[in-house]
Amino acid sequence: MLFRSNWTPNEIVQNTSRLDGVAGAIIAMQDGLLVASHLPPSWKPDVTAAFLPQILSRLNQYTKEMHAGELQSVNLNLEGGALMVFSAGIIYFAVLGKSIETLPLAHIRLIVAELSRHAK
Repeated sequence: MLFRSNWTPNEIVQNTSRLDGVAGAIIAMQDGLLVASHLPPSWKPDVTAAFLPQILSRLNQYTKEMHAGELQSVNLNLEGGALMVFSAGIIYFAVLGKSIETLPLAHIRLIVAELSRHAK
């Protein structure tokens, strides 16, 4: 996937979904509104978008109470694969991994960094 600085949200999720090991991707706002998604048919994009900020904010509260520092991402190991959730400023970005495949973390972290740069 070639990187450029002016991807639309739909292009981001579609191109992320084309990476090896990735089954889908989604972008949501901090209020849980869906921006763009490219998820398998069994997933509910609106519901997923609504929960992404809640997942990170609640777990971030717990890590602060444990004095473990600021939460960077959450990795949920699910029946059908892994769901990695990232906060990129006011944007929440999640990537769904294919079952038993490794997510391309280097590429995903570059995407998150670029989203963060534009979401401040």
